[in-house]
Amino acid sequence: MSARPAQPQDRAALEQMLTPYLSELSGSAAQDYAHFDLYWQAPDRQPWVIGASEPQGFALIRQLETSGSDGVPVRQVAEFYIRPEARRAGLGQAAAAHIFAQNPGLWQIGILAGNAAARLFWPRAVAAAGGEMLQETHGDEGVARLHFQMKP
Repeated sequence: MSARPAQPQDRAALEQMLTPYLSELSGSAAQDYAHFDLYWQAPDRQPWVIGASEPQGFALIRQLETSGSDGVPVRQVAEFYIRPEARRAGLGQAAAAHIFAQNPGLWQIGILAGNAAARLFWPRAVAAAGGEMLQETHGDEGVARLHFQMKP
């Protein structure tokens, strides 16, 4: 299996991967991730482990306070990371597809303006998972947001 819901015993491994992930995004020494504890406490957040035998990445999924036009909750890929040595082998795409399939409905993914790899990865991953792209929006903070739906 490419991804599974994280268990309490997975927390240390995910936390350990968080530092290089945040450093990669910011281009400098990582700072604390203020919401990490909530993924282990709040029912509207799901931490996922990516990798079969040992963790090769993680996904942090949350339900947004806003909902779709019909009141359906919207899930967001808040954070998604694959260790550099495990990239470009299909693991990320397979993990994303598995996570989306386990949570049908409306989704949103934010992509930082300077993250060219994510701009290529996410539309492909959504399409490969069978997602229906609804729209792309752009915020003032330089984040592109992909809005899509996963059918049950």
